[in-house]
Amino acid sequence: MLWLIGGTSESREIAKMLSNHQIEHLVTVTTPEACALYDQINTKIKVDILNPQQIENLIKEQKITAIVDASHPHAQIISQQAIDSGAPYIRYERPKINCSASNTVEIQNIDQLIREKYLENQRVLLAIGYKTLHQFKSLQKKATLFTRILPSIKSLDAALEAGFTNDRILAIRPPISHELERSIWQNWKISTVVAKSNGKTGGEHIKQQLSQELNVKLILLTRPKIEYPRYTDNFSDILSFCIFYE
Repeated sequence: MLWLIGGTSESREIAKMLSNHQIEHLVTVTTPEACALYDQINTKIKVDILNPQQIENLIKEQKITAIVDASHPHAQIISQQAIDSGAPYIRYERPKINCSASNTVEIQNIDQLIREKYLENQRVLLAIGYKTLHQFKSLQKKATLFTRILPSIKSLDAALEAGFTNDRILAIRPPISHELERSIWQNWKISTVVAKSNGKTGGEHIKQQLSQELNVKLILLTRPKIEYPRYTDNFSDILSFCIFYE
């Protein structure tokens, strides 16, 4: 059994590829909603947020021979835990988008974002998920903050707890079209957007295009630095790896 760490559109394509080649595999995701990615694909799905002990148990119980990590580029914890398990591992890494536009800034983390006062006196759209919204609570009186989150109770509770009023919260599941993204920015009169560097599949190219078109500053949180033992952006490499460890 191969373990596919999923939750992304690329993981859906990998699961489809493995199914077509009749390679037995298990997909793990962190939310029930993510299961819809694998509709009409012959795959086993487990919904859980795994810790190291659960990963060890999963590998033993399911007789996992190898791991394919197709999680989100910023899902640092599960990637590192999978590497640390010692099982044969390969990472599918989304190609990065290079941008030298003057209104696009890359920063390492949210601490730097707040410390260097990028957001003060700005109308800011935070498109970075719900888990770090609490770090912006102290900025609610120094900037006009909006957030786009997934449509879940957990996400909404986190946004409200961080001080976002209901008229500054948009709960919607990606992908976001170019037209909808533009409408959101214009409707809220956004001057700065904070997003994660997550490649074309994550909509980064749309944000870069609109930042130029609308003269909006785009601040990208760089991907976590992880020493992957093996990685690729080619599905054929993933298939060869899986056939070897099948």
